[in-house]
Amino acid sequence: MTAKHLIACLIAVTTAATSGCATLMNSGPSTLDATVTYPYQGVTTTVTAVTTKQSSQHTSSYFQVQLDKGSDYVLTMQSPGHRAEQVVVNRTLHPGFWMDMALLLPLVGLAAALAANSNTFLALGTAALVATPLGLAGLGIDLMNNSIWTHDRHQVQVQLTPQP
Repeated sequence: MTAKHLIACLIAVTTAATSGCATLMNSGPSTLDATVTYPYQGVTTTVTAVTTKQSSQHTSSYFQVQLDKGSDYVLTMQSPGHRAEQVVVNRTLHPGFWMDMALLLPLVGLAAALAANSNTFLALGTAALVATPLGLAGLGIDLMNNSIWTHDRHQVQVQLTPQP
């Protein structure tokens, strides 16, 4: 087995193993820990999904909530005699998404090299032709189940200010 064949096998195996990488590393909802440090009682927090407008209410100064990765969220914390506070929890791209992209783009380049010079890049090009659909499939899976997203914060602490 030549060095080209070894590299080709390594590319194909790596791509197959990490295809859908964000799904493997980041499936399911995010968990958010929310705490209102003052006041301790009489606090109501509304958690609203920006995309679906669905909301849930929590009446404890500390709670955990599961967040769908397909949406940004707005938390509104309020208590009688205090100013309401809003906190935004945004989506960001998960590093597993960039792993899919980092593997996919070089493989497309290798496929192009195969077309340009089939004698020199035959082994690498064959691996690219096999691995590129795997990378695209993984990217598609990550997009469909929102695993390309994660939230920019997993903990929120707010201290409400008394109204004058």
